[in-house]
Amino acid sequence: QTFKIKRCSQLNAEANMQQKDPKRLAEREAYQKELDKWIENNPYDNQKTRANITIPVVVHVLWNTAIENISDAQVLSATKALNEDFNRTNADASNTPSLFAPLGGMANINLCMASIDPSGNPTNGIIHKQTTQTGFSDDDGAKSNSTGGDDAWPTDQYFNIWVVNFSDAQLLGYGEFPTGSLSQTFGFCVKYKAYGTMGTATAPFNKGRTSTHEIGHCFNLAHIWGNEPQCSADDGIADTPKQKGENYGMPTFPQGASATGGCCTASDQSSMFMNYMDYSDDAAMNIFTKGQVTEMLAVLNTEPYSALKTSGACGGNNGINDEFNTATIFNVSPNPTTGQITLTFNKVIDKNTTITVKNILGETIRLIPLNIRGIHTGFDLNDHAKGIYFIELLHHGRVFTQKLIFN
Repeated sequence: QTFKIKRCSQLNAEANMQQKDPKRLAEREAYQKELDKWIENNPYDNQKTRANITIPVVVHVLWNTAIENISDAQVLSATKALNEDFNRTNADASNTPSLFAPLGGMANINLCMASIDPSGNPTNGIIHKQTTQTGFSDDDGAKSNSTGGDDAWPTDQYFNIWVVNFSDAQLLGYGEFPTGSLSQTFGFCVKYKAYGTMGTATAPFNKGRTSTHEIGHCFNLAHIWGNEPQCSADDGIADTPKQKGENYGMPTFPQGASATGGCCTASDQSSMFMNYMDYSDDAAMNIFTKGQVTEMLAVLNTEPYSALKTSGACGGNNGINDEFNTATIFNVSPNPTTGQITLTFNKVIDKNTTITVKNILGETIRLIPLNIRGIHTGFDLNDHAKGIYFIELLHHGRVFTQKLIFN
């Protein structure tokens, strides 16, 4: 059966990189050993004990014709979808079959649009650049000024995304595997018609899952079938079942051992075709497993990309990294919440302080004035959409932020 799309050309991009750099394969193997050590010492833990990680993002919109110059709103819709998928607050998480639902992982990773550029100037984290190139390939031409693209911002301080038109009309995107050496092309490229959830994003690739898939590669996740057909390879993640090959379209559960993209042994009952690292349509995807989350967290806790966690490029929003200090000022409970929230203050708060509640796009949705020096104050989110919110408190001239999951 032939398919009209190439979901991902990560394998081809990796082969190109290995051809340019003969040491890369050995580097990848050594790096994997470092990641494995971290994973052994940090098995997936429950939501409350894993630290929040905030990563500044810069999006390079490369356009030749006007339609390719997507709106800032479309860029933000992609970031919102990524954050929901990372934290399992995606609305379709409930579609995960009961066989696999207990394996669903929450990464506590939040992508924020950079608010400070490499020179220290204010930015919204979005670059619109016109190019004479009518299309790019998976050879990283999009990532360099010299080939009509745009140079990455420093890859240990910003996560770079390039939104492009590909010369191959069937290609949706490709991500770059990490190694122990800092790469100046680290990040992913994505087709402008498969980015975000609005604007030029076109069904069945309009739920932002091309980005979720490609960022999975950037944080060291392989395709779920292990890139070798007929069960001859695995993706290296213990809690994803082995499967025979990739799935396309909207598979129905279960995909048993007789299906082309089915499981390898009948006892597994089904392949995990709804995993973000398969090739199913966006609407079919809804899960990273706990094992996959742990692999991604290993990258963000191992050099060189551990530096992304301490980048100050989110500016005022970056109080979220200051978790220890924030917890000494105030707590949010319950978290995750079903709507009702109580704030508990551990320090005497300035009179007439205001609590600001922001959504995942950084828009203020609620202001809560504290006119009394109360220990507790409560509020309700039930008139807002489920998802990730940030509770900000200005105290002694500093902004302290707590992340809140409403589901």
